[in-house]
Amino acid sequence: MNTDMKTRALYTVLTILLVPVPAFAAVDITQMLISIQSQIPALSKLLTGLCYVAGFGLILSALFHLRKYGEMRTMMAANADLKGPIIQIVVGACLVQLPVVTQVAMQTAFGTTNPLAYPESDNVDLDLLITTIILIVQFVGAIAIARGLFLFNKLGTGQAQPGTFSKAVIHVLGGTLCFNAYGTAQILFTTLGIFN
Repeated sequence: MNTDMKTRALYTVLTILLVPVPAFAAVDITQMLISIQSQIPALSKLLTGLCYVAGFGLILSALFHLRKYGEMRTMMAANADLKGPIIQIVVGACLVQLPVVTQVAMQTAFGTTNPLAYPESDNVDLDLLITTIILIVQFVGAIAIARGLFLFNKLGTGQAQPGTFSKAVIHVLGGTLCFNAYGTAQILFTTLGIFN
């Protein structure tokens, strides 16, 4: 069975490598960067929309859990817990207001909410490359912040494994640092004494 899987993998790789690829016109790197840069705002809006839906879903779920807690409380059930619904409400509110949460984290960590505060050069292609890379890193940072908030939600539901809290904190902190990639690089360079 193991050799059968290896044989299939080998056939798949050979098929991919040996399939003729039609020749396309050479694409200019500047055009690729402009294309990537134009897609990042749409992806950011998609992420924000998904966070809105997930946030409202968490808030609704928490309200239903609170209702169940109130009904159980009147029947004197002792196994009810308020920790989960309260954490769900807080995480849901943070997801609904993800842009504000990101701005607050940036203001706290860097003292500014402007993540693109880097000096421009005379080379337009280099500036385009830097801007595109920073936008991609910011998008990854926003995803990391949202992932950290979902990990915080998992803590409240009681489904968390050991170490989930530290993973959530690292995701939120790392996402904040990614959201201001240039500021993070400046802090690291200054701390390490690479340049003044």
